[in-house]
Amino acid sequence: MSARFFKLLESLDPDERVRGHEFELICRWFLKNSPRYSSRLREVWLWDEWPDRWGLDAGIDLVAETV
Repeated sequence: MSARFFKLLESLDPDERVRGHEFELICRWFLKNSPRYSSRLREVWLWDEWPDRWGLDAGIDLVAETV
């Protein structure tokens, strides 16, 4: 991993809950923007945003729809 990635991680909020949410946002951004994945994924949602979610967070952070 690059030093820039570690610098990004270090810049996240010290509160564990907030930090986890920030990391989920980073992962979603990566999946939607990486040439390796963006061409394979139609959409990536946070669990709370997924239209078909069936309840509260059950340990699921991201949901992706493939092309």
